[in-house]
Amino acid sequence: MRSAPELLLALVPLALGAACGAKPVLPLDYRRALQLERRGEHRGAIEAYAAASRSCGPDAALCDVARLRGAQLLTKVGQHQAALRAFQRLGQSTLDPETGARALLEAGRLLEGPLREPHGALGLYQQVIVRYPEEAPAVEAVRALVRLYRGSDRAASLVRLLHHLYRAVEASRLAGNLLLAAAELYEARGELRQAVAILDQLAERHPKSPVRDDGIYRAGTLLERLKDWEGALRRYRKLLAGQSYAFLGGSFGSIHMDDAQLRVGVIQLQALGRPRAALESFAAVRDDYPRSLLRDDAQWWIAQVHLQSGHREASCAALARLLRDFPDGNHARRARLQEAALRCTPVGTPPRKSW
Repeated sequence: MRSAPELLLALVPLALGAACGAKPVLPLDYRRALQLERRGEHRGAIEAYAAASRSCGPDAALCDVARLRGAQLLTKVGQHQAALRAFQRLGQSTLDPETGARALLEAGRLLEGPLREPHGALGLYQQVIVRYPEEAPAVEAVRALVRLYRGSDRAASLVRLLHHLYRAVEASRLAGNLLLAAAELYEARGELRQAVAILDQLAERHPKSPVRDDGIYRAGTLLERLKDWEGALRRYRKLLAGQSYAFLGGSFGSIHMDDAQLRVGVIQLQALGRPRAALESFAAVRDDYPRSLLRDDAQWWIAQVHLQSGHREASCAALARLLRDFPDGNHARRARLQEAALRCTPVGTPPRKSW
């Protein structure tokens, strides 16, 4: 994935020639700065970016990109105070939200890191969150805020701060990230029920949040730790049901789908004693998620369900299928050992409808 400056750079040439239909051409100073940066001649590139920012004419976006890249190079060459001033000026002057958010975030990182002024960094991260909640750097600012608070003597007040920031940006896409961070803090403090309540709030109030699925899956795992099996199943099934309304912006293709389906099977088998339902869940992981890395896990569980139910031949057939379909999987060695222990006889391809 491209960085924000690279994405903006890709758009700049188009913007320069869009009005008259001419072939887009970058200003000479800007092209020279890019060439110097690519060659690793950072000090020369800094000067060229400064010249480009003065000569880019009416194209404010190009000026801002030049200033941003120049400030980033000042950081690379160790001129931290100069970089901080450049980022802060850009954060206040630019009209582009993405550039403003990125500049303030970079300034915060300087204060947090080499300049060792964590309180100033906290303020800048909060500015990014409140002023630019729809921009990508705001997500990074949430993570930075949590990291910085955890290492300070103010860690106990972090949950209150996250709730305060949430209320300020509740209508934005960032709101879900703040709730997820708060839930993680409750989990770290051992307050699992409170964490689940926050994650449920995230799922209900922010169905289009990019972290909705993360929250639902996390709630399911926390409820398993609490041995609330039915509660865990409800969360996992809520996540799986998201496939039917994918166009709302949420769940289709979520990285947690196959994990949730597998956990449903494990709970059905080990906690609730429902082997038939467990078999259906494991078969769904194997058959409905062709790219999942859990397909061999599911097939191993299928063999164990049959074994626990006293169906030796069905277990042998499931092990044979595992070795046939996943010969290099994590369970291959165990499957061979179990085949030997069960004295399974070699079999052909299992019937199409068998587990």
